[in-house]
Amino acid sequence: MGHPVAELTFRDVGIPADAGPILAAWNNSSHINTVLKANSDYAPAKCGDAVAALRLVRNTVPTGMLREARSRWPGRTFLFGTAYDQGKVNHIPAALAWHLSQVCGGDVGFLIRQNSVCHTGANAAERLLCRPIFTGSLCAEHQYVLVDDVVVLGNTLAEMANFVVAQGASVSGVAVLVNASRMNHFVPTQ
Repeated sequence: MGHPVAELTFRDVGIPADAGPILAAWNNSSHINTVLKANSDYAPAKCGDAVAALRLVRNTVPTGMLREARSRWPGRTFLFGTAYDQGKVNHIPAALAWHLSQVCGGDVGFLIRQNSVCHTGANAAERLLCRPIFTGSLCAEHQYVLVDDVVVLGNTLAEMANFVVAQGASVSGVAVLVNASRMNHFVPTQ
């Protein structure tokens, strides 16, 4: 694998049940290749071009997703994680958070991932072993919507949720461009 496994405590919480189902532009992993990677702005956005990330989000997010976000999360803060991975910054989560905040009349916040996890293209075992560690400054008793570009297993979003709750804040939803998991939520039903 090539990177050390972070020494972490057990995750106390994940995405809470009252966060509701994941709001995604697309709920199928095939859209990663047909919609995202096929877009000429995708590679530059993944490699640090913030303008390309904004164009990608504006040109691909369906209006139905925006209407649903406005209905669910008016005035919320849209929180994304940021980090350098292999010397690059993926600006797609930031662009999606900004776009949703504009539509919902909310704010944007960010967490900094302190370690390199290299989840893009990783298999399930690599994703679970390389847990992201987040830091940042949040407002206690604030409601946050977690934002990412693609969710596969939900590990990154669960770690973000754990950090948010540990800071005394709450998670009111999750929004992604592509939900490549086979679920619409990450809350155990049993």
